[in-house]
Order: sequence, then C-alpha cells, then structure tokens
Amino acid sequence: MVIVLEMPTAIVYLRSDVSGARQQWDEMQARSLGKRLGYTVAKTVVFGEHVEQPIQRLANVVRRMQADAVVVPSLEHLGGTVPDGLLRVVDVITVEPHDTYARWIIPPDAAAEMRARRPQPWFLSRRRAVPTMSVSAASSGCAGSR
Repeated sequence: MVIVLEMPTAIVYLRSDVSGARQQWDEMQARSLGKRLGYTVAKTVVFGEHVEQPIQRLANVVRRMQADAVVVPSLEHLGGTVPDGLLRVVDVITVEPHDTYARWIIPPDAAAEMRARRPQPWFLSRRRAVPTMSVSAASSGCAGSR
C-alpha cells in the first residue's frame, strides 16, 4: 500500500497599485513564505486598482483551484483588513507582519450560539468540592522505610 501525502495549495495575491515597483519582490517573498510553510504555490493572482470586486474574484479563484491558503505581502493588498468573505473559504497568510488568519470552520454566529448553550465546566461551577481519596502506605502496596 502506498500512501501519497498531498501538499496543501496556496495562491499568492498582489495588488499591482500597492506593490508598485516592488511587485516582483513582493511576489517572490510571498511565494517563498508559502513554500516554507509547506504549501504548493499554484498561482499568483495580480489585480490592479480598477478591478471590480477583487475579493470576490479572488474567492472564485480559490474555490476553482481548491486552494487552502492565500499568501499576501501585507494586509494592505486586501484593503487593510482580512475580508470575512475570504476567510469563509481560505486561510490568509501575510508576509509582513507574518500572521496567519484561519478560515472559519464554524460560522461565527453558530459558534456564539454553541458557546451560549455549552454547560460550564465543573471547575467553574459554584460547587467547589472536589472528591479526594486518602491512601495509606499499607493499602497502596508501597513498602515503608525500616
């Protein structure tokens, strides 16, 4: 039996108007980080400032390629924040500062509802009594010192 481990796939995303003359450098840095983190970098997507709905278009590429992550030089390339619509489908990794924003496996509203219904752990309950057991040396099978 042969087990083949498939490497997760990443897409590099750049805004040409944000990178400017550094575009080639930004792409190289993002690709390098993706590879160091164990991703197969399958594609680089570059949009300019006049592209309509760039995040929606990027999410479409992510879905089509079944990518696991999008690597960007900085959040500036995503408009300053990580868009919720993107986090619904993919992890987002920034080169500078090096951060990873994990996708939502459970939608935030469902997670909040689950937390509200979850019973409190025993150590947070009002009763603080913890059952204890006293063991003597004779009953524990330990040899005493002579």
